[in-house]
Amino acid sequence: MKKPLIGITPGYSTQNMQYDLEWAYTNAVIKAGGIPVMFPYTSDPEIIRQLVDTCDGFIFCGGHDVDPALYGEDPWYKLENLAPLRDMTERAFFQPMLESKKPIFGMCRGLQIINCFLGGTLYQDLPTEFKIPDGIEHRQKDIALKPTHKVKLVEGSPLANIAGTDELMVNSFHHQGIKDLSDKLVATAHAEDGLVEAAYMPDYPYMCLVQWHPEELYPQCEVSRTLFDHFIKACMP
Repeated sequence: MKKPLIGITPGYSTQNMQYDLEWAYTNAVIKAGGIPVMFPYTSDPEIIRQLVDTCDGFIFCGGHDVDPALYGEDPWYKLENLAPLRDMTERAFFQPMLESKKPIFGMCRGLQIINCFLGGTLYQDLPTEFKIPDGIEHRQKDIALKPTHKVKLVEGSPLANIAGTDELMVNSFHHQGIKDLSDKLVATAHAEDGLVEAAYMPDYPYMCLVQWHPEELYPQCEVSRTLFDHFIKACMP
């Protein structure tokens, strides 16, 4: 059986002028039965169209802060490193991806930037803009393999149906988060403090967006493996 090609938008190191893609993403795709393909930074429409046409699904992974200009705000003083080349590339790829109707899986920044592309906004710094109760770590200090807080999945949502549960312990490495969810998206999970932790696009064939990092939890978390398995199965050519 032919394995699906999965296009992944990477981060980058401005200091070293290198692409930056953690092996956990490619490892999870491979173990789930796909072939990862790292996309270059480009706004060339011919290159973008050929890559979108060639790949069977797409992953928006974690990384830098999203430029608040994408949702019409000035930078907050707690804003961290931006990635303008990545923002430009992902924005250029996004509409052709939507037009392709091929599956999209977004994690952490992936959820955030897709929300912005669709008209939503972000908290630029959760600790100073959002009241986080004691006991919830959205930016954990423990290793990525260790879940640190609970999320409640919306009953009957696609995510709950895939996961087969209504609660899940997740890892968390973000200081930004969903402020205004796009009216084109519907929340499928929330943290105990009410922060949106997952969403999907009801009128799109397959879009799974989560705030945590299932690629890091993949080796020891059945639900994380199920999320990748379900995504790769949806991408089968």
